[in-house]
Amino acid sequence: MPVSSAQQSASRPDAVREPGRRELNRAATRAAIIDAAISLVLEHGRDHVNVEQIAEHAGVSRRTFFNYFPGIDAALNAPTEDLLVKARQQIENRPADESVIDVVMQVFTSSVTSSYLQQCLELAAALDGHAEFLQYELMAWDEAESRFVTALQQRAPEGMPRIRLVVFVASVLASCRATINVWLGERHQGTAAIGAAESRTHAAFAGAALTDADLINLKDQLLEAVKTVRDGYQDL
Repeated sequence: MPVSSAQQSASRPDAVREPGRRELNRAATRAAIIDAAISLVLEHGRDHVNVEQIAEHAGVSRRTFFNYFPGIDAALNAPTEDLLVKARQQIENRPADESVIDVVMQVFTSSVTSSYLQQCLELAAALDGHAEFLQYELMAWDEAESRFVTALQQRAPEGMPRIRLVVFVASVLASCRATINVWLGERHQGTAAIGAAESRTHAAFAGAALTDADLINLKDQLLEAVKTVRDGYQDL
């Protein structure tokens, strides 16, 4: 019996399965909730936004919101979770002979975008160190750690103890998170002249969009952070 080209494609191990309608609908709903949460928090402030408002803005029920996120701060952290998932997935597409350190540097610098950073900058101003948001942010990076270790395991030098890879990944993720947060903090402080009250509104950043030069600067700092993990702190 002849086999169709679609069946042949689906049978290949490296075939990329197209998402079905249900998956696309779920992704659209999730994106709508995230966009609604971020938009309302930037406009009104974290303490003046509730789940009911976000659900209404996203066009979903309160129950649907909780089907996707346990709370508002989890929804606000979704872009960071998505960035880490994207970075981890890119590991599989890197050249087989590329070293672990080079793989990590490439996937992080290619995953960070100016739109993500702009969103982080605006949220940092609006949230002003909100404890629950920071807790979810830390959880996102912690959960990514084991996934990165698994993805990099096959690339590690033969005979390398797993603990070395685990420590390396933990160190790299911590250095990247710290670099991004310091970089965002420096730019947040740069808006101080706008005024304490205004700096917590979305409008305050309307004319302060990040440039390509800003993105290049951060990516250079990320590369330097990973190199420091690799080479050690010989200057201390």
